[in-house]
Amino acid sequence: DQAVAGQSVTLSLTDEVDCSRGDLIADARQPSEPVSRIEASLVWMSDEKLVPHRSYWLKVGAQTVSANIDTVDAIIDVNTLASGSGQPLGLNDIGKVEIDLDRAIPAVRYEQNRKLGGFILIDKISHATVAAGLIEGFPSNPVNPSARQSSAGSISWVTGSKRTAWA
Repeated sequence: DQAVAGQSVTLSLTDEVDCSRGDLIADARQPSEPVSRIEASLVWMSDEKLVPHRSYWLKVGAQTVSANIDTVDAIIDVNTLASGSGQPLGLNDIGKVEIDLDRAIPAVRYEQNRKLGGFILIDKISHATVAAGLIEGFPSNPVNPSARQSSAGSISWVTGSKRTAWA
């Protein structure tokens, strides 16, 4: 009936559901809508500047998806906290960006859940971590514009090797 961090758990589902490690279980009354685009704050940690539209791995929770930074909306001056015009991010730059994902994943804002709202970007060639980010929002989804409007509810991210499902 109850588990705490560090314990292994097994979930038995009533229905047969296709799911795997990293899938999200959400309250059925307030499900987490999967998204394929996120707005984020990003700290660039690579000597090589960000290349817009280049494909990176985005790792959030136990999921890794292919992603590209579509736009750099602003760069934050760390001394004044003023926003400057968007440009490619360089080493230690902090920027506001929009990221396209190759497939929809359940995601939450960092302010709602620090573990599920933070992510890293990994270079696909060198496998080096090039950036760390915080999910701040979800641009409107042209297919379902009302998606992601509700911030209430409770979710769990299952990171073990046991099979899980979205509820």
